[in-house]
Amino acid sequence: MRLFIAIPVTEDIKNRITSVQDDIRKDVRGKQVRWVKPSAMHLTLNFLGEVDPGSVRDIAGCMRRAAAGAKAFSVTASGTGVFPDKRRPRVLWVGCRDESGSIERIKKTLDADLSLYGFVPEKRKFSPHITAGRVRQPEGASPELEKFLSYKEEMGIMRVDSLQLVKSELDPGGARYTVIENVGF
Repeated sequence: MRLFIAIPVTEDIKNRITSVQDDIRKDVRGKQVRWVKPSAMHLTLNFLGEVDPGSVRDIAGCMRRAAAGAKAFSVTASGTGVFPDKRRPRVLWVGCRDESGSIERIKKTLDADLSLYGFVPEKRKFSPHITAGRVRQPEGASPELEKFLSYKEEMGIMRVDSLQLVKSELDPGGARYTVIENVGF
């Protein structure tokens, strides 16, 4: 099964991101971006890929150890950007700012623990974000992209008090997500 570890996003922030998406669709009739549905919005900490179902218990243990030293904290959803860059945009995102440094500490603990089970940490620098859309053909600037990048205001503050292990099933209509483990702080 295909798995990832994430922080759930509040309905308020999902609604604000959806409002931005709707505003762009209303003003720009482009088809370059496939917008993420609210039900699929989350803050990914670790994408694990295809995992043997027998490993779920070990992964959940890693999550519990990372959560054991954590206390609930706040994250601000603010600003927009793209990965990898504006010349070749693939992912449109809303940034997540954590003044407490808790996300980074949890991420480091997860990376270290998961590596003991053969999961290789990402080489790229971790950048907390919520994916808002994916560019179908990354050929540079488009009206949709430019309008999305113009949103700089805060989209909300959410309380983070849990981690989720999520199963992702891909189908033509987009990914379907099922939470298979929830670990609170």
